[in-house]
Amino acid sequence: MKNWELHREDLLTPNEFAKLRACLNARAEVAGSRNTFTAIQDRAVCFLAVWTGLRRAEIAALQCGDIHLTNEKPYLCVRHGKGDKFREVVLSPECRAFFKRFLNAKADRGESVEGDAVLFRPQRGARYTADGIYRIWKAACKRAGIPPRSIHKARHFFATALYGATKDLRLVQKQLGHSRITTAEVYTQVDDSDALAGMSALDKRLKAAVPETREYGTDSAQKPSKIAG
Repeated sequence: MKNWELHREDLLTPNEFAKLRACLNARAEVAGSRNTFTAIQDRAVCFLAVWTGLRRAEIAALQCGDIHLTNEKPYLCVRHGKGDKFREVVLSPECRAFFKRFLNAKADRGESVEGDAVLFRPQRGARYTADGIYRIWKAACKRAGIPPRSIHKARHFFATALYGATKDLRLVQKQLGHSRITTAEVYTQVDDSDALAGMSALDKRLKAAVPETREYGTDSAQKPSKIAG
């Protein structure tokens, strides 16, 4: 089966992510001062998408008990991923610290953080649908002044950044839950680090090149002719 292709336009750019993060943080700070929670939860949804690469349905299905933060290796459980597969997704130290604060904020509001409690809960209804998670992402992008990309772009951004930082394709495959490593290989296509290093080496080689000298005899016929004009 032919592997799918990933293009730069399928990704958030670092600049777009910086704008999104700044906007989410600003709204969450205001929400905290007003003792409201929606913007704080919206930020957590978007940050989780970028930090873990989870699909929108996987985010919607999370329960508080799926987040394991006290272990030496913090992780979350995706119980019903694509193809109804189970996987564990390792969390970064910053992600663990963030979600500790988020769960504390939920508890301070009187919301349950017990194992079977829904992690992200809408103002109305028991839990978000996958479309509801996407609407949170789309609205956040719009507020940040960036194109309202699919939330799957966050998954691509995560995977590309992870590969660029580690060059560990097996880790990318495991974190995303791909059955075949060839599926994860697509993220090597847009990683510029090797190409940039190679082009820098080329620049150095070209700068170091010395014009070849040539000994000419006294015979005028042997000397290079001048080009008129």
